[in-house]
Amino acid sequence: MNLFLLSVLGLIGIHLRYYFDQFFLNQHSPFPLSTFTANTLGCALAGIVAAYSLAKGHNAYTTALLVGLCGGLTTFSSYILHFIKMMENGFHVKGLSFLILSPVVGILVLWITYSFSKRFLGQ
Repeated sequence: MNLFLLSVLGLIGIHLRYYFDQFFLNQHSPFPLSTFTANTLGCALAGIVAAYSLAKGHNAYTTALLVGLCGGLTTFSSYILHFIKMMENGFHVKGLSFLILSPVVGILVLWITYSFSKRFLGQ
């Protein structure tokens, strides 16, 4: 695997994640939209790359996209920290909604993009 490509894509994912944090910084919402957006987008990208990999074959580029870009973008540790902070601050319904919606929406988005991409690629 090309470690340089993996590193560059990881940096892009990290920078995208930072951009989402900055973009939603002034929203003052107890629901962490930046983490939710990053995880949803990361799942969508993973669905597309996984479908492409299935259609065209797995290679160093698909690995670098999944591990580097999607890994740098998605934020499971931030996901859990946001949940804990919401619970500690008394936002129990929003905290539980965030805890449940993030993986459910992620699964749905990945499945939809994966299925659509497979059809688009002729699988």
